[in-house]
Amino acid sequence: MATSTSVTNQSLIPAFGPVHFTPRNVDYFPLLISLILISLASISLLFTIFHELRIISKLKRIILRKDI
Repeated sequence: MATSTSVTNQSLIPAFGPVHFTPRNVDYFPLLISLILISLASISLLFTIFHELRIISKLKRIILRKDI
């Protein structure tokens, strides 16, 4: 036999807390953690891209020296 659960008026979004945001019931911690992780990922990606470009430019110089 299936049981039913009652749903209250205030539904929740798991990561961000209540749907109806007020200064009292908002939990900013998950949002803050998400923003920090996104920032770190962006910095890491930029570092990787610049590092790869540096390696490519060094390889191009080596190849050009061998051609001459």
